[in-house]
Amino acid sequence: DPTNAIWQAADCDGDGVTNGEEVTNGTDPYSASGDIDGDGIEDSVEINNGTDELDPCDPVQDLDYTGYDDTNAIWQAADCDGDGVTNGEEFTNGTNPYEVSNDSDGDGIDDDNEVNNGTDELDPCDPVQSPGYTGYDATNTIWQAADCDGDGVTNGEEFTNGTDPYQIDITTVAISDTFTPNGDGINDTWFIRDIENYPNSIVKVYNRWGHEVFGTVAYNNDWDAVYKESREKLPPGSYYYVINLGDGSQPIDGWIFINY
Repeated sequence: DPTNAIWQAADCDGDGVTNGEEVTNGTDPYSASGDIDGDGIEDSVEINNGTDELDPCDPVQDLDYTGYDDTNAIWQAADCDGDGVTNGEEFTNGTNPYEVSNDSDGDGIDDDNEVNNGTDELDPCDPVQSPGYTGYDATNTIWQAADCDGDGVTNGEEFTNGTDPYQIDITTVAISDTFTPNGDGINDTWFIRDIENYPNSIVKVYNRWGHEVFGTVAYNNDWDAVYKESREKLPPGSYYYVINLGDGSQPIDGWIFINY
């Protein structure tokens, strides 16, 4: 008798939903229902509680929830933690389908994704990223210590310098290999094209015996072959230069010829 209060209050199939509620919901009070979505909660319970019996991520479960049916195709295909890795893949990988994992190496890719994709979750340079990639965590010490473009400058130093940690920088400077500081107004100073783009540059010039004859920070294309601050002209000949652009790239060196 569905109108009997004693019968209504009972739970004859032991599914946690009373007989009366099952009658109201249209489920069978004498048979525990299935679990269509594989979330470990019987359909009759979901219907009674207002959650979706076809959605394995409804209700939202605690991080350590293990009540799911990992053989259920609906559950396997879902991604309950929204990290881009399906529940089934996470179960196979041994990661938690209800929790977005850490990013141990700071490369901007969750460990779950790296494990699933076969890349190393402890190597910030795996997978290899394209130049201009900005998804990394610049505060991560593993990422900072790595050198993903192999240019001899760590990712952390490149980030500080404002250069691309995923691309070897190609300098745009063009260095004249000769000049004639004779006062005729033509080619009187040593010219380095685009050096003004490197305000932290350090330029030094040495004679053949290795003695520094010129040095400056933020070179302004104004050196006219005088010895340091003495204003004495250097003799003609070949001189060795070293240019540190101050951007984390390798120093540039070579020879210039002074001819009067």
